[in-house]
Amino acid sequence: MKKEHTAENIANDIRRVCDEWDIFHKVCCIVTDNGANIVAAVTKCLQVKHVPCFAHTLNLVVQSARKNSEELRHVREKVKAIVTFFHHSVKASDKLAEVQEEKGFHKKKLITDVDTRWNSVYYMLERFEDQYEVITTTLCLLGKRQMCLSSDKLETVKSAVQVLEPFEEATREMSSEKFTTPSKIIPLIRALQDCAVSRKVNIFSLCDELQKQFAKKFTGMEANFHIAAGTLLDPRFKKVSCLHR
Repeated sequence: MKKEHTAENIANDIRRVCDEWDIFHKVCCIVTDNGANIVAAVTKCLQVKHVPCFAHTLNLVVQSARKNSEELRHVREKVKAIVTFFHHSVKASDKLAEVQEEKGFHKKKLITDVDTRWNSVYYMLERFEDQYEVITTTLCLLGKRQMCLSSDKLETVKSAVQVLEPFEEATREMSSEKFTTPSKIIPLIRALQDCAVSRKVNIFSLCDELQKQFAKKFTGMEANFHIAAGTLLDPRFKKVSCLHR
């Protein structure tokens, strides 16, 4: 859109495209992200049922939870500083590759996170945990011992990876292009809530924050007719318990 992204302009463009394809009378709901302008365009201007994108909402849940978890926030900053050091120094990155080869590790580049995608934090921590031994050795050889992550902070990294792993799997599952996904939303929410409780290991604040954000973003999901009906009509989930018994 070249014009201002107001609710009215967005609604007019959606309506124009639907009219070109003669499908507006068939539209029962519209899935979008959680932007106020797009939600208003759908619900107020077009007066069509709005369904928030599950993957986008899940991204907001984990982003908020990790930012509110003080212990994870501190570890993330420390890990990102180390990763950035290797990315900005050819000498350091070459030395890391040399140490990886000497110790029989696969030559893998370190991953940095991106603020707009929560799972990039997961990938950064997962790769860091996997390469911790060679990273620490390399930093010491380069005279950067002060940058090394302590053993207790490494435990926080391991705990975070363990807690966030199911959320990464859910994000990939819901990003599928070849299979229908709406019927999976309610079962996935239930499974992720259970994981946040069962995997409450050493990083307590992250698990607590995830549960708070779930309550904030996903309460009443079964009241959404289209999502609930999709789950009920999917034979794979006919014996799966609902969120609210």
